[in-house]
Amino acid sequence: MRKGILLTCTLLIILFITGCRQEGEKSKKEMKELASQVAIEYLKVREGKDFIVDEVEFSDGTGLTDVFVYGHLRGKKDEKMSVLMDYENDFKVASIQKY
Repeated sequence: MRKGILLTCTLLIILFITGCRQEGEKSKKEMKELASQVAIEYLKVREGKDFIVDEVEFSDGTGLTDVFVYGHLRGKKDEKMSVLMDYENDFKVASIQKY
């Protein structure tokens, strides 16, 4: 009887952890999409540039809320840019880098 209860509790814990991880991945994907749209619109309005997103990365570390959107200008793959924004501050753009 105890073995069955222990097994049931273990399975419930595993299911809970797995479910939370999947929800986190979904949320992260949505945040990447939103960050991409913010970067595209920001560069179009502020700089008059047509930005193509190549990659989106989150800062590593506890308490960091930065997201980096890397890309290039349409038709100019050699003109690379990155947009840094804070996702906890309504995706406010902090800086733009050209490299």
